[in-house]
Amino acid sequence: MTLQNEHHRMIKKLLIKKYYKEKLSFSKIAILLGITPQAIYYWFKKYNLKPRNNSESKKGKSVHHIDYNKQNCKENNLITLCLQCNNRVNSNRNYWKEYFQNKSKETI
Repeated sequence: MTLQNEHHRMIKKLLIKKYYKEKLSFSKIAILLGITPQAIYYWFKKYNLKPRNNSESKKGKSVHHIDYNKQNCKENNLITLCLQCNNRVNSNRNYWKEYFQNKSKETI
């Protein structure tokens, strides 16, 4: 297998994991990878991957920015939450910010 083929295989595998298994949207995957949603769309077309239907999409997860700064997309500032939990952490932000920062220190 050539290096280019291996690269394409890895991209496809990552897209399948993030989109179908973790239920992230094109936009959320783009944020995680530091690229545009249009680039994600391009790769989906290239690999003949099919979008989820509306009922599948609503079961998704959300990317939460621990410091609540949407511009800070560093990996250590992002966590995946179900939609219900993501809604919950949008109140009492100081508590949740400290909570997630302490949790991330525990895993190091």
